[in-house]
Amino acid sequence: MAESILRPDRCYVFVGGLKGICGNLAIHLASHGAKHIAVMSRSGYGDKVSQSIAENITTLGCSLDLVQGDVTSISDVRRAFSEVSVPVGGIIQGAAVFRVGHHSQSHVSLFDPY
Repeated sequence: MAESILRPDRCYVFVGGLKGICGNLAIHLASHGAKHIAVMSRSGYGDKVSQSIAENITTLGCSLDLVQGDVTSISDVRRAFSEVSVPVGGIIQGAAVFRVGHHSQSHVSLFDPY
């Protein structure tokens, strides 16, 4: 088996919560050598899916820091980095806002982040 590039003395930060691909990737990292994972989410972690993913991660022997905040807010990002348990070794950006609709109803203002 190949040697893991994940460092056990570093934290891997996921932005965007534990649902969907971020949750699956966090479990994958925990099962392949990550010992510290932090997750930043605007909506929190009270839902059943997030709680199940968090339990899977910790069962694999990985610590988990859950930080509620908005990645577009510099004060939230600074707070998140100050709350992680060990130095950051990597960041996985998975935050997204999806607006479903027909392209004919799209307008350039829908893509403005502010």
